[in-house]
Amino acid sequence: MITSATHSDWYLDMPIVDWDRAGLRKPCVVRLKVFTLDNGLIVERSGHLSDGDKGYVIEAVPAALPAILI
Repeated sequence: MITSATHSDWYLDMPIVDWDRAGLRKPCVVRLKVFTLDNGLIVERSGHLSDGDKGYVIEAVPAALPAILI
């Protein structure tokens, strides 16, 4: 998920470097958590990550899914 709640640390929070180019209004983090969300709760698309930020997230996903990758 992408959140601006940077005051609540999560060990897999990854700052979005190009947050302004991503179409976000303020600095945010990608918070790697595994959860389910009904598609009906998604209101709108806010933007998209830069290639660099996407790469950081892709590299970090295994840390969020250690039990699945064993």
